[in-house]
Amino acid sequence: MSCRVFSCGIEQASLAALLDHAHRHGVTAVTGEYRRSSKNHKVRDFYTRSGFAQVSDDGSLTIFRHELETLPAAPDHVRVTAELEGTTA
Repeated sequence: MSCRVFSCGIEQASLAALLDHAHRHGVTAVTGEYRRSSKNHKVRDFYTRSGFAQVSDDGSLTIFRHELETLPAAPDHVRVTAELEGTTA
């Protein structure tokens, strides 16, 4: 995703749609990765702000997990139109 859209709600809306889709299709948890870099520092807390819990951190890679019990809402000013299909285990 382009850095030009960060903090406009696009990333929150996209993640909310993805987590909702996973939940509706019976997925019980979703994992995410954050890789430290000079360009990624702007989103270092994105997963925790979105309801994910940190499960590991080796100094360069942090793994997060969302249990899909309480789903984040998309910002009111963003409308996501998506055609998501299937699930993977």
